[in-house]
Amino acid sequence: MRWYYLGNALAGCGAEIDVLTVRIHDLWGEDWPLHPNISVHRCFPGPFVGVSGWLRHRLTRADTAELSSAENRIGIAEKIYRLLRRGLDQLLIPDVRTEWFPFAWSRLQALVAQRCPDLIISSHEPGVDLLLGLRAKRRWNLPWIADLADPVLAPYTPRWRKMVDNALERRVCQTADCIVVTNQAMTELMHQRHGLPLKQCVVIQQGFPTTELPSSVFSLSIKACNHCSMLDLVYTGTFYKDFRNPDPLFQAIKQVPGVRLVYAGDSSGFEKELAALGDQALVLGRRKHLECLILQSQAALLISIGNRQAHQIPGKIFEYFGACRPILHLFYDPCDPVKQLLETLRRGRSIPNEQEAIQANLQSLRDSFHADKMDETFDLSPQIVSNFSWQAQGDKLWAGCKLIVTLSREKVND
Repeated sequence: MRWYYLGNALAGCGAEIDVLTVRIHDLWGEDWPLHPNISVHRCFPGPFVGVSGWLRHRLTRADTAELSSAENRIGIAEKIYRLLRRGLDQLLIPDVRTEWFPFAWSRLQALVAQRCPDLIISSHEPGVDLLLGLRAKRRWNLPWIADLADPVLAPYTPRWRKMVDNALERRVCQTADCIVVTNQAMTELMHQRHGLPLKQCVVIQQGFPTTELPSSVFSLSIKACNHCSMLDLVYTGTFYKDFRNPDPLFQAIKQVPGVRLVYAGDSSGFEKELAALGDQALVLGRRKHLECLILQSQAALLISIGNRQAHQIPGKIFEYFGACRPILHLFYDPCDPVKQLLETLRRGRSIPNEQEAIQANLQSLRDSFHADKMDETFDLSPQIVSNFSWQAQGDKLWAGCKLIVTLSREKVND
């Protein structure tokens, strides 16, 4: 999604973009309109990802009469898939998606010969993109931008692989002409870990689309499902026990009558906790990206849970900015950069991810909501967050791309 929006923004600035990616079955049916300057080239993802994707596609092509049976088969297949993938992730570096490398490299060589690009960009994750970028840099010495929206060495990296991932991250930082990160804290982290010059880093944050949302696309209105005028807390995305734990939020909601969690995302691992909320939870399951954007715009209050590592900002925050609704951000680390961001913009509140703090804030926000005074507490204007849009981030990246290409040409001429 990050590079869908950045790609369209760059194309709008005049870039001609060839996207090399995998050929897999579309299980979501998303409609992603592309700028005419973008060409997408797909190739075989590798035996495991390719075969498992094909199998899932076959299982989902069930008649309505067989829907229950199909869902059961998908559930079993999903468990087998996760078990096999967990094992293969231990065998391939950085993970199983590295099996794409030989197919992607073959296609990349043909593309470079045909298109003669001025610049190559690798987007992480997955890590195989960085391996392709390193190989391309060594082969053609073209200007190379490595987008480390996620660090290679992360808190969730298996202990046995930390040295390997750290070595790959260092190699990328030493080889790439420019490292793109999502916030200033990541710039400082790469400098501390690998001595990366600060001037070699460009901060390109996540963003939000500026086009008007067609509300007719999403037939379910959370307002129509709210018969008790409850304070609707909307969360779109995925919960994680390890570094984005919603348990304190669940416990706080139970203690505050008049609030309800509207959740659109993968509830795997949290089914029991969500069911225990009863009428205080509306679980919508996985939804298309556009539907999630519409849900966010309908929210009385948007919920964000920060990562345990303070050097990362959930991209959801910037997406929430575009919804022009108040945000309640739950942080683990007082140094979480979202805390200062929300305070500066007056876009919401940032509190510890602890039950007591969440409960107290939900109570006060609920009371303000019923008194029709909650919105006036915050600055919800679109103008104050305009610099965080995808278009603004694309314009910044476009300037960086032109500079890198110019410097590269000057070096060749010298």
